[in-house]
Amino acid sequence: MQTGIINKPEKFNSYFVVPREVFRDNSLSTGAVGLFCFLLSHSSDFKITVEYCINAFKDGKDAIRNRFKELIDAGYLDKVQVRDSKTKKFLGYNFTIKLPQSGKAGDGKAGGGKPAIKNNNIIHNIKTYKEIVVECYKNIVLLFDEEYRPKTETQKNKWLDVIDELDRLDGVNPRQVFYITKRTLEDEFWSENFRSPLKLRRKNKDGIKWIVVFKNKYAKDMKV
Repeated sequence: MQTGIINKPEKFNSYFVVPREVFRDNSLSTGAVGLFCFLLSHSSDFKITVEYCINAFKDGKDAIRNRFKELIDAGYLDKVQVRDSKTKKFLGYNFTIKLPQSGKAGDGKAGGGKPAIKNNNIIHNIKTYKEIVVECYKNIVLLFDEEYRPKTETQKNKWLDVIDELDRLDGVNPRQVFYITKRTLEDEFWSENFRSPLKLRRKNKDGIKWIVVFKNKYAKDMKV
């Protein structure tokens, strides 16, 4: 069984995106940041290994392994033991790319070496979304009057979260979400009472999610 494999989750496949927080993480060297970007640049079905990374650069084996350690310590890689399924003998390690959920990344300024602002009450959650989710968000925003559109990054992420959750958890793909939102806003009553897609995952007085109510209402006309 081969070890030293770095697994890239499929959710990163639709685009090559690097969260800006990794460039603001003062615990990382420029080499570790570059290695993280290199790992993200490959598709999830491409077999990346530690040896592959060592051979891809001229820095040398020790330097690359030190940068891997930086990424592991900072929360950008999960390190998991690999054992033989029968003998349970230790074979080595595999790694999975991830994004840290603590507030460490992103609380410093680039090149400064010290945090620009320290606020222990803030947790920076780094999120990525499928391209179709992002496109759905961009189109849905235009359906609403300016006063109801997201004004902050937090509000924007809430809309993106709902579209993503409707797709992953409720089985309503982003194209359907857009169509349902559009049709709902065209309704005389709902045009005055539907202010954001956040309502779609909320429940009515009968305990039924509004996305189900609206989907059933427009199902016969839905072609997406």
